[in-house]
Amino acid sequence: MITKDEFIIPQKLSLWDFYRTSLYVTLRSKRLSWLYYFVTGVGVLNLFVNIAASAKAAGPIWILVLQSLLPLLVLMLFLFGGTFIICVVIKLLKPGIFNNMTYQFTHWGLYKKSDIVDYSIPWRNIVKVKETRSFIYLYFSKDDAHVIQKKMFRHVDELQSFKIFMKACVNQK
Repeated sequence: MITKDEFIIPQKLSLWDFYRTSLYVTLRSKRLSWLYYFVTGVGVLNLFVNIAASAKAAGPIWILVLQSLLPLLVLMLFLFGGTFIICVVIKLLKPGIFNNMTYQFTHWGLYKKSDIVDYSIPWRNIVKVKETRSFIYLYFSKDDAHVIQKKMFRHVDELQSFKIFMKACVNQK
């Protein structure tokens, strides 16, 4: 396998890819996790209180369960629907972040360039790297990440070479 000292990766995000990556990063947020735990706990507590208070329940138990889970369902609907609406608005207001974006990786760090964005981040600022089936997430804070699409690599060998390069650069910081 050939190792390289520099990678230039174009990015062309579809709305669906942007939505998926936004959800991935959002759902792994610690603050949001605590909100889910709180709403779920309140729902479960509500269920037990309702069952205890209505020993002679006039209706079936599944109605109580549904009422108790309703806050969690509303939160999930708001999260998924709200994230999609925000993604659509971002696509309409800033279409430049979806096309003509280029990441350049060197031993110093990464450079992100497009018509509306031009900045760089050294490897020492990357706090963690996560990989999914379709994307590589380079986190520069707990809740913010740069997303690299695996489908933008021309060959599997190029992707493997990039992973080796990236691992070496992140570990050397």
